[in-house]
Amino acid sequence: MKVKTFKGQYELVEFDHYMDANDGAMICVLDLLLRTDDLDHVEDELHDIFAVDTDKQSYVFSHYEITDCFVDDNGLVRVICVK
Repeated sequence: MKVKTFKGQYELVEFDHYMDANDGAMICVLDLLLRTDDLDHVEDELHDIFAVDTDKQSYVFSHYEITDCFVDDNGLVRVICVK
């Protein structure tokens, strides 16, 4: 799996997309685990339109707000976005 942006692409280890409630309002949550250590570059690129390519489907996301972005204990970047 891959995350593709206008400036590059990243290997995608884990991909979760689900609905959640926040103060009574429904929000879309996108949880990505990327094989990269370039935290700043990832944060800059995922503010625009980006695509997630899986083995069977492609998804395009835009206008998501990054609520959390960090390097985990395994050296992978976890990104949580909401809309």
